[in-house]
Amino acid sequence: MEQAIETALNLLNLFLERADLRCWQALPAKIYMARAFVKPGVWQVDIPSLGNGEGKTKKHPGEGR
Repeated sequence: MEQAIETALNLLNLFLERADLRCWQALPAKIYMARAFVKPGVWQVDIPSLGNGEGKTKKHPGEGR
């Protein structure tokens, strides 16, 4: 009897179990990337903020190596 209950629960779990997709649903739909080769030195990079719709620019100072 105990084996039958275990088998029934395993079958029920097989049909009802779903993957946890919460982390994947939190990712953005699109990711934009760019790559640039520059000479060594100190650089300032302006990155437009496209996701919030406000069109703001964030400034990130670079460091030379």
